[in-house]
Amino acid sequence: MLMSDMRARIQTELLAIEQEEQVRILYACESGSRAWGFPSRDSDYDVRFIYIRPAKWYLSIFEGRDVIERPVDGLLDVNGWDLKKSAEAVPKKQSSAAGMAPLPYSIHGTVFSC
Repeated sequence: MLMSDMRARIQTELLAIEQEEQVRILYACESGSRAWGFPSRDSDYDVRFIYIRPAKWYLSIFEGRDVIERPVDGLLDVNGWDLKKSAEAVPKKQSSAAGMAPLPYSIHGTVFSC
């Protein structure tokens, strides 16, 4: 599959997640072996994202699930964290948050340089 075809497929998946989960994806990036420059022939595409939900979700007295995970479909491994969970993970240096470090490009959203 050509890289442009895969980017289009990833973009389509992210837009579907936004609609189905009623979230707004703020940032998405490629993670894993491809992102770090050492993919193998059978490497999948690891896509990680940070999202926000509508305000009423955060104001609820019931705690909701703060991750979105899609089943791996052979080529795509897509999952994301709520912005609050992501922000809490950074000071703790949790590896999943570190895997979302800005890359030279972003799949969806905006890359902010530090």
